[in-house]
Amino acid sequence: MDALLTPPRIAKVQQRIEIIVERLKPWSWLWPPMAFAAGLSSFF
Repeated sequence: MDALLTPPRIAKVQQRIEIIVERLKPWSWLWPPMAFAAGLSSFF
């Protein structure tokens, strides 16, 4: 059976994560209020 985490595969996953992070950067101001709302809603 092939190894699941081969270096080329790790590199591809890392590239995808970097692209996603770049796309989400303009929305970074939104994460703290969302986390706060999620924390509050978990109490109710």
